[in-house]
Amino acid sequence: MLYNKTEAIVLGQNDFGEADKVVTFYTKEFGKLKAVAKGVRRIKSRFGSAMEPFSHDHLMLYMPRKRDLYIVTGSRIIRTHKELRENFDSFITGSYITELVNKLTEPEEPNGHLFSLILEAFHQIPKQDRDIIIVIFAIKFLADAGYKLNLEKCVFCEKPIPLSEQKKLSIQYGGILCAKCQFRDVQAMNVSSLTLRYLKRIGIVDLTKVGRINIEASIKNELKRIVHFYLSHHLPGRLKTEEFMEKLISSSTV
Repeated sequence: MLYNKTEAIVLGQNDFGEADKVVTFYTKEFGKLKAVAKGVRRIKSRFGSAMEPFSHDHLMLYMPRKRDLYIVTGSRIIRTHKELRENFDSFITGSYITELVNKLTEPEEPNGHLFSLILEAFHQIPKQDRDIIIVIFAIKFLADAGYKLNLEKCVFCEKPIPLSEQKKLSIQYGGILCAKCQFRDVQAMNVSSLTLRYLKRIGIVDLTKVGRINIEASIKNELKRIVHFYLSHHLPGRLKTEEFMEKLISSSTV
């Protein structure tokens, strides 16, 4: 029998039995885990909004013997992030982030930096353009997971690339290619010097200190395309949220 206290962010939930839910959390001390919240679907649940998506809580968890799921025995809300659930665009952005974390993290592998990054992104969502916050989070998250792009020199010959030279970005090999090495990846994407500059800035920007970011449409579209292929290369299948956003955009243009 094991009791644990931890800070946690709600990534998602599924119905379990008549009144319970299995909630997926990303916790500060233990990484991603699943726990049963008993009676949470009842009108007078003791958990209130603590089990709602995006909620940041203090949890008390109990692991029974011979079971794979923790049980939530107590909770105290630190911040509900209800503003993300009350605005459609914010909800979609928050869902994209939580789904990405859920898909690309292994159970019970703690990462305090990622925990902080999720909260920083949540705080920025109401202030930022949806596409920009998704681009920033995805690039920083993948770099933290060990998939950082090499943007300083050619990934093959390791020579610095002059600003005037046409550059290509290879998702397969994880960085930029000089003119002589571009034949090594026929699927490498053209990348402008300005987009490359933004990619470098994103890698070091502190989300807690940044104001609203405005990027011209052509650069933003190039960044979105890079992130799309970046995620496609590393994710086991597409994000449901991404598919939903694409359907939403296509239906609005009909």
